[in-house]
Amino acid sequence: MPWLGIDPRMIHLSLCLVAAAIAALALFVWRARPDSKVNRWFAAFTFSTAGWVLGVAGFFGGTHVDAWGRFTFASASWLPSSVRMQYEWPDSSGSAARDCAINALLAATAGARKSVVAISSADMN
Repeated sequence: MPWLGIDPRMIHLSLCLVAAAIAALALFVWRARPDSKVNRWFAAFTFSTAGWVLGVAGFFGGTHVDAWGRFTFASASWLPSSVRMQYEWPDSSGSAARDCAINALLAATAGARKSVVAISSADMN
């Protein structure tokens, strides 16, 4: 069944190619300077993004939709913390508000990861 006039197999194939390109970018950046903290966290972010795109591609594939939905959610739940860890801010005035915002973001990410475990261990009957 076409979605907006586009064959789902073409969407599936296109998204798989995009996921492969994103994963290749992650490997390229990580291998350029594996000892750099920024490169490692950028690679984690791009691998998470590639997993998310791959999950959406699997969803458009039409088989095992529930499993692909869970995989997509699990991959996307790593995105906020990997973005946060890429940046190093120097200590300065007003850091309490910044730390509060960062801790709230990380708590939300931890909650999302916890819900992934709860969803994946739920009985589907």
